[in-house]
Amino acid sequence: MAGVSSRHFSLARRGQIRHNDDMHRLLATPLLRWRRLAVGVAACVIATGTSTLHGDNFGLDDIITNFNFAGVPLGSTPPTTFPSVDPIPQSTLYAIGGFPDTGPVTGTVQVQNALTIAGQPARGAVMTTTQGGTGAQYLDTQFLVTAPLALIQFDLNIMQMPATGLPQPAPGAPNGQAFAVNVFGLDSQRLFRFAVTPTSATGGDFGIKLPDVPGTILPFGSFTLGETHHFQFLLNFAAGTVSVYLNGVFETTQSLLNPGSGISEIFMFQNGVEGVTNQVAIGNIMTTVPEPGTVALLLLGGAALARHARRRR
Repeated sequence: MAGVSSRHFSLARRGQIRHNDDMHRLLATPLLRWRRLAVGVAACVIATGTSTLHGDNFGLDDIITNFNFAGVPLGSTPPTTFPSVDPIPQSTLYAIGGFPDTGPVTGTVQVQNALTIAGQPARGAVMTTTQGGTGAQYLDTQFLVTAPLALIQFDLNIMQMPATGLPQPAPGAPNGQAFAVNVFGLDSQRLFRFAVTPTSATGGDFGIKLPDVPGTILPFGSFTLGETHHFQFLLNFAAGTVSVYLNGVFETTQSLLNPGSGISEIFMFQNGVEGVTNQVAIGNIMTTVPEPGTVALLLLGGAALARHARRRR
């Protein structure tokens, strides 16, 4: 796959994706506030026609990540920074790869105008795979941010997916999970999981994982293939909760899967059925925190690396 080194694939297969020593030189620094970025971001929006912020941002305006793929030629694979990381605010993904059941990764990730925002086409990373496996293809990020609140949002279009036979079936997701987003805390424990599960050949449900033993996926919305939806996940670390908004409408508040005080990673992945197309487009992947944010990019120590388990579980 373009943009995936053989070394990265080997490390990923063993669940040992690591930060690079270059991170030693990245010190804890306060984020640039949104008002200092407004001119540059506005210029980017005007130049590309890509929406970066829409809807209520809850006053969380310090930008940590903004993966909108502006400037990436249509039809191209998004660049990645592996084995180093992008400085804050991040605009380049850390890694692209996969864990197919058999053979090398053969899926593709290409930037296309595959999202629709305010009636206009917008850029997204189109992930396409026909390989089977849990985490058959993924997009990964790496950063460390500590804050009392955090907002993660993105736009998503489920274009094609297997209707049955997908990996990771669970209560609330009997046909398995076609696409998922895992968000991890500073200790590499999962904070929440967003999941897409099919209910028919033409659509399915959006859900969030509950912190119960069977790993129930609680549906909070439904979709038809080809629709673009906007998601917002508001994390309150003091309360230990995540509040979910779909297209600007509040849907549910649930307990975090594990307590935390910050975020270290957003891991977006497809599950696959061998020989059946799974295709999604995702874009405008933003992480924001209150002003002023407190951000630290550090090399993970040995204990943290030992906890850095496979992100597709």
